[in-house]
Amino acid sequence: NAGILVANLLMGTPPAGIVGSLLVLAAHLVAFRIGGSLVPAGRAVRVALLPYAVLTLGLLAARALSSPMEASLLKRAITSGGVWLVVACLVAQYGSASLGGGTSGLRARAALAYRSWIPVGIATGGFTILGALLAATGMGRELGAALAGIGAGYLVLGPVVNGLAGFISGSNTAANSMLAATQAQAAASMGSSVLQIVAVSNVTASMATMLAPSRILLAYEMAVVPAAAATGPAPEPAPPSEGEVTAWIAPRLGILLAVVCTLLGVVTWVIH
Repeated sequence: NAGILVANLLMGTPPAGIVGSLLVLAAHLVAFRIGGSLVPAGRAVRVALLPYAVLTLGLLAARALSSPMEASLLKRAITSGGVWLVVACLVAQYGSASLGGGTSGLRARAALAYRSWIPVGIATGGFTILGALLAATGMGRELGAALAGIGAGYLVLGPVVNGLAGFISGSNTAANSMLAATQAQAAASMGSSVLQIVAVSNVTASMATMLAPSRILLAYEMAVVPAAAATGPAPEPAPPSEGEVTAWIAPRLGILLAVVCTLLGVVTWVIH
């Protein structure tokens, strides 16, 4: 949280997630070093970090060089995290034989990435389009005005509503697209702070995305399945099933989300 907050204040929102996570990585490395379990970084580690370095440095350099430019579609493109993520993927594929190996296996990798993208991409796109329709037709504002009829009690329920949207959509962007205008209108109708309720709703939606089945499945496929496929000198125990992982994660995240929604809702109501 501290790393992302500082990165937002100093560099803006687009690179905040990337730069802010460096603090977490550094803290882990220090802890491993103190514990005596830090493996010396060799060439393989440096090569593996190359795409991440391209993504981070490329995004920061693009933002710095384009700052004198007037707002335009070109400026938005070269400073977009999505564009630099594609560049990082190309570097991972063609940068070294130990990463991607050039064009060999490109079709198989692309097919695997596409299959992993399907459950997240389609859901996110659909909910984002729904949010755009709600905003364009004015339905979001009408819903917000209706919810304001509940009274100040809605300030406590607002974060829960956005948390539910984050869980259903699996995307903070999609949740905000659907409900940001509604939450803003509800706050304005009650004479409360629009910034406060939108910020609180953004936090709960982003946390609730961790409970989305598509997110858990994607994390499971990326973490557990490759680890099970790795070969070593000794046979590895069978990895936990997807159901076992979900059964361990879901209750803990659910309790954490309930506590955060309650606290933020009460804080919003008190400030009002």
